[in-house]
Amino acid sequence: MGREGAREPEPVGTVEPKDVAAVLGHVSEDVAAMIRLQELTGMRPGEVVRMRRERIAMDGEVWSYKPERHKTEHHNKKRVIALGPQAQDILRGYVLKRPDGYLFHPRVRPPKSGRYSVDRYGREIARACAKAGVPGWRPNQLRHNFATRVRQLLGLDFAQVALGHSNAAITEIYAEADLKRAAEVARRMG
Repeated sequence: MGREGAREPEPVGTVEPKDVAAVLGHVSEDVAAMIRLQELTGMRPGEVVRMRRERIAMDGEVWSYKPERHKTEHHNKKRVIALGPQAQDILRGYVLKRPDGYLFHPRVRPPKSGRYSVDRYGREIARACAKAGVPGWRPNQLRHNFATRVRQLLGLDFAQVALGHSNAAITEIYAEADLKRAAEVARRMG
């Protein structure tokens, strides 16, 4: 950032929950399931599009998903995503229907890979935003929503663990400060 000639990326923020809800009626069942899973787990778009049954341990009260590929694997980091009851409810039908291969498949013009790409997933959401008449948003913003919600409810430490970050400073980028709480502090403290 700030280097000459380098493009300054726009910061990624959260998306309004009402805008996410508005899109769900304009996407396929599979895309809606991926959106809901990202909201519930904070997984990255690349992790949700590559979900396979054999990567999900379905024993115990909380299931776990170990993506075969993830952003920090080149640092020899492990990535395990906890799947609670609501995420399990979404996945149950998919793991029964599709015990082999990828869980989420595009129905129209399926690619050779047999799964959504992150780009295609994002394009489907963009089209749905236009149909729903809401501001456009990208799937990675759902991770920011999750981080912010976890931080508000349970604190930064929990958000850090849930997102798989080894450093809390990274989590702070994802988990936006709760401005309502900051305003309340300012109101009460003068």
